[in-house]
Amino acid sequence: MKTEEILDQMIKESPAVGTWALHELFDFTGSKGTYGIAFAHPEGVKWYLLFAGGEPKGAIMIDERGSLFGDKAIYLLKGTENFTLHILDPPVVERFILGCRIYDTSHLIRTKTFNVPQFGKKAEGIGKLILAIKKSGQAQPGILVTMRKGRQVVGSDITNPDGKVSFKLVYGPYECVLSQKHFRVEMFEFQFNPAHNEKIIELDIDSACQ
Repeated sequence: MKTEEILDQMIKESPAVGTWALHELFDFTGSKGTYGIAFAHPEGVKWYLLFAGGEPKGAIMIDERGSLFGDKAIYLLKGTENFTLHILDPPVVERFILGCRIYDTSHLIRTKTFNVPQFGKKAEGIGKLILAIKKSGQAQPGILVTMRKGRQVVGSDITNPDGKVSFKLVYGPYECVLSQKHFRVEMFEFQFNPAHNEKIIELDIDSACQ
């Protein structure tokens, strides 16, 4: 059986405790010392979060393109998903965590506690970021580009046939996560300022993500 089928079978056979938004889920599992699996299925994506002793220790994301595990999975977690929690025996949970362990748990903490920037309050503080994603000088269409501020998702889109994507953002520091073919994930940080407004910024994956 595939990993997805095994997880779905365990969920089917395990009692559901309840359904929560992500930050509420963390509050509940942390207070109970839970061992279990939390499942969400938004917009054609399956999310599995594994908890041991109340802490998120493993993550799996599955969609039509394939699977991501551990830190690479949670980099694409929006923080708006609703998860249903199922209780599992500790040895079962620990066994699955071995293959999808989360090492960068600070990402989940920041997703829980940081707020999305407020748009529209100061027009002079908002600009249009245009990225042109290239690889060895060639435009890269079909790459998922996710923008984070304080690791909270503030925008997500797919590059067009010219390898370009744009976002309206408040000026400031950001993390940009690129999800390429075969689920290769790259992340980098940059400062968006008025000098970049409506100007095309070329990003060559080969050089920027080394």
